Formats: sequence, C-alpha cells, structure tokens
Amino acid sequence: MVQRMRLGLFVAMVLMMGQHLAAQGFGTVFRAGLNVSTLDGSVLMNADGTPAEAFGTSTGFHIGAGARYKFDYSGNYGVSLEFLYSLKGGLVDYNGDSWFIFRNAQGSNIRSVGMRRKAIDISTSYLEFPLHFFAKVGKFEFMGGGYMGIRLRAIANGDFTYTSTSPNPIDFTIELDQHFTRDRVPDFSQPFDTEDLLTIPVAGELFQMPRRQGAYFEHDDYRGSFIRPFDFGLTGGISYYLTEGLFLSARIQYGLTDITRNDMHLNVQQLGPNNERLFRDEVHTNIVYQVCIGFAF
Repeated sequence: MVQRMRLGLFVAMVLMMGQHLAAQGFGTVFRAGLNVSTLDGSVLMNADGTPAEAFGTSTGFHIGAGARYKFDYSGNYGVSLEFLYSLKGGLVDYNGDSWFIFRNAQGSNIRSVGMRRKAIDISTSYLEFPLHFFAKVGKFEFMGGGYMGIRLRAIANGDFTYTSTSPNPIDFTIELDQHFTRDRVPDFSQPFDTEDLLTIPVAGELFQMPRRQGAYFEHDDYRGSFIRPFDFGLTGGISYYLTEGLFLSARIQYGLTDITRNDMHLNVQQLGPNNERLFRDEVHTNIVYQVCIGFAF
C-alpha cells in the first residue's frame, strides 16, 4: 500500500513537472537565410591623405537549428541557443604606393618600389553558437546577446597588379588563390611545381614566379594562419511571426575580436631599413547583416 502511494506520488510529480516544463516552453528553432558581410578596421592611407584601402561587402548564407526555453507561462520571454553554419567574409581593395621583392633560386633579392593594385574577396566559414535573450510583443520578437564562432575554412580569390619604373620598367599581374589555413611560404630555392610561370627581367636578372599565388608568397616565414581560428561578438535583431511558428527575421552580428593575425598581416606600403618586412598592428573585425526565414515550436 505504501509502495503504491509512493509510486502514485512519483507519477503525479512527474506529470506536474512535465506540465510545468511544457507550459514554460522548451522548444526548438530552425532558420536559414542570407548573410551580407564586410570587414571593419583601420585602412592604409596614401601620402596625399586619401585612403589606399577600402572594404566592401560579400554575400553568403547561414543555416542551422537551436533550442529555446521560455521563462514564463505565456511564452513571451526566454533564452535561445543556436548551432549555425555561417559563410561570411568581405572584399578588400588596395590601390597605392607599394614595394615588391624579387627572389630567385640563385639567392638574388632585388627590391622594387612602385604601385600596387590588389582586389580580393575573402570568404570564411564558421560553426557559430549565438546565445540570445528574447522578448515577444504581439507578433514581434526582439532578441539580443552574443555569439562565438569557430573557423572552418578561410580562402580568398582575386588579382594583384604591380607596376614600377625602378630599377627598370616592370608591369605584371598575378592571380590570387589563397587558402589561409593550408598555404605556406614558397621555397624559392626549389623549382616551382607548375609550368605556368611569369618571367620578369629586373636589373639585368631574370626572375620567375607562378601566375597563380597562394596566401604567403610575399612572406619570409609562416607564423600561423592569417585568419584566426575564433570569432566573438555581439548580436541582436527582430523577428516577425507570420503564423504561430513561422517567422521572418533580421539580425546583425558585430565582431569584437581581431580575426587577423598581426604578425602575418604585411604592411604593403613600407619596408624596414634593411628591407625587412613590416607588419600591421591593427584590429579587423567581422560585421554581418542577416535576413532569414525560420520555424519555432
């Protein structure tokens, strides 16, 4: 009899807890949509005070799911933790004074001073974990919180043109195919593993280089990926519920951490007194605008 009473009491408690949790609203959310992203940070300036560098936007997407918990019985307040795959990046253009060091297998290193025109489209993919607090007012839901991103891939494509009259007229263009986590500094003492080469005469010597270059072809050594492995920041937005579960959403991510490694970020305007490479001690962050459609239940 006592055991039956205990069992009945336990079942009643479980049922009450289940009703309580259901009322408070454990649920799930699914979303997919568009990213419009750019980089934010300092830019190099020309000698006349005009910007030599500019950032532009690129498009990507995000998709994922999450769990949410509503604090109140009406379901108007709660917290949401999501798991997203997110593709973002940005355009980077440079047009200004610069340098180039020509190297060959015989050990020659000749510095040239000229003009550089470089345009690349950086694409980064992340596993992201946005944590939001939300409040629902009618059909609108407002959210705010933060996110952490783990970099999966970081690449860039574009082109690079260099012109100079010193030490003799020079004009060449190369294609950029950069894999920041995979590429390494080329070994100029060994033959290149491609037959698609540029041959450039400089100061009476011939220098060869591939027409397609990786991320670190102008570096002396490799100190780690130019794009760092983590991204942290703030996020917020608003959703409009078309039905009880279907919504449209607009959000913004504002990065707070430098996603670039300063000791791999070349200063393309200046060299040191002994022609050593200089690096940029600056902060560059992600800014992402998102629109999506989703379901919450």
